[in-house]
Amino acid sequence: MQCLGRGLVDDTVIWVSALSQSGLKPLIFTAATLAAAVSLLGGFLTRTVPGLRMPLDVALDVDGHFREFPRRAIPRARIFSRYVSLLEHVAAQGYDRIVIVAHSQGTVISTELLRYLQFRAAQQVDARVTDLWAALNKSRLLLLTAGCPLRQLYAARFPHLYGWVTAEDANGGGPSAAQVGVARWVNLYTAGDYVGRWLWGEDDKPYEQVTTPPAWCVAAEHEACLGLGAHTHYFDLDQAHVARWIDWMVTARP
Repeated sequence: MQCLGRGLVDDTVIWVSALSQSGLKPLIFTAATLAAAVSLLGGFLTRTVPGLRMPLDVALDVDGHFREFPRRAIPRARIFSRYVSLLEHVAAQGYDRIVIVAHSQGTVISTELLRYLQFRAAQQVDARVTDLWAALNKSRLLLLTAGCPLRQLYAARFPHLYGWVTAEDANGGGPSAAQVGVARWVNLYTAGDYVGRWLWGEDDKPYEQVTTPPAWCVAAEHEACLGLGAHTHYFDLDQAHVARWIDWMVTARP
């Protein structure tokens, strides 16, 4: 009876496994097909149906960031590789100060890469990374982000991967500059940005416009609302406020 029972259980497990695989296969192919279709038609749809541009652009950015296939051409890995080469070139110039200016998805890429470089350098298992991080830290490394989706999009929707954004208590609640390996981190946002806004403080932060950079702040983290505006106009020719903040980070003395 014991052997018969075990055999029945084994047969049931095999049957359920086969059933689940056959049942999930159409769903997997459907999801993959939809993702491929959105990726291929995304540009066409955003041109022909302008109302879809904003949500599609955001979805495609997130999809591209997390995509892990094909293994030899992972978009995030290729971006990081080019980014590292650029940082190596900049670090070799011997500048007193290096200011990284990032917008939108670029803020996610920049912070993740800097966190990774700092972590790997601390492990001292990769000579290239260790040398690069040492060279970068000979300069004063600063970060300016604009339209940053780390808190409102990534931490909110993928908390198991981006819990570090809200886990720290820097500057009233938020990620610390030291955590990403920079001496100063300034974040700019507008009241109408539909992708990313503030990084520090409460979730109901007011939209009070700040146009003049302060004296070199005591805190390593600082942010300001630029008033009215959307996600794609931070670097327009008439956006003088962002230019002032960049100039402040380049020239201000502690």
